[in-house]
Amino acid sequence: MGGSSGPDHLARPVSPAGHGDTAAPDHATRPARSGGPVVLGRRRGRAATVHITMPITALLGDDDTPGELDGYGPITAATARRITADATLRRLLTDPADGRLLEYGHTTYTPPAALAAHVITRDRTCRFPTCHRTATEAEIDHQTPYAHGGTTAPDNTWALHTGHHQAKTWHRFTITTDPHGTTWWTTPAGHRYPVEPEAIGPIRTPAEHHAHQVHPAPAGDPRLEAVPF
Repeated sequence: MGGSSGPDHLARPVSPAGHGDTAAPDHATRPARSGGPVVLGRRRGRAATVHITMPITALLGDDDTPGELDGYGPITAATARRITADATLRRLLTDPADGRLLEYGHTTYTPPAALAAHVITRDRTCRFPTCHRTATEAEIDHQTPYAHGGTTAPDNTWALHTGHHQAKTWHRFTITTDPHGTTWWTTPAGHRYPVEPEAIGPIRTPAEHHAHQVHPAPAGDPRLEAVPF
């Protein structure tokens, strides 16, 4: 992990028009009913999985608000509808003010599949400062360890890449989350690094997506302070 720069705001491109109901397909594994076939393929016998986020109004054809293909960016409503034509859909209730996924979940030690999917959809990336790996590559970790009273619930679980999960455990960082959903990592030396929550909606247009992409900070910018872990 040496050479990593200061924590970035882990922002993902998402789109205009906030809607309280957002549809996110868990699986899109068959050709769409209209247009050309959508070939997703399989790996080791498992059906491919893609995540698309779009307002329920666009899914139903009431408007043409763009959708978002996870890992790619904005796509047209028509394309999103074609891909999701034979998909398994999961209804997500979002806060129309800031797009954050509203809480639901379970309280068992091992995160149930539904809770794991919830965390992956909500976090989108590893929640370690400076890490941009997707949440699908991460482990579902308890912020407050289960053995220390932490629950297996949305407000105590998050996505952490394996190496960063281990760093959290062995370096004994102090981790707190404020009422706005920002997580603060405090190192043994007292350095504090924020990781802000990912917004799922409103979804951005392609132009807004480009305008809001994260660019490297200029030389001398205090954000480039080396993370001491």
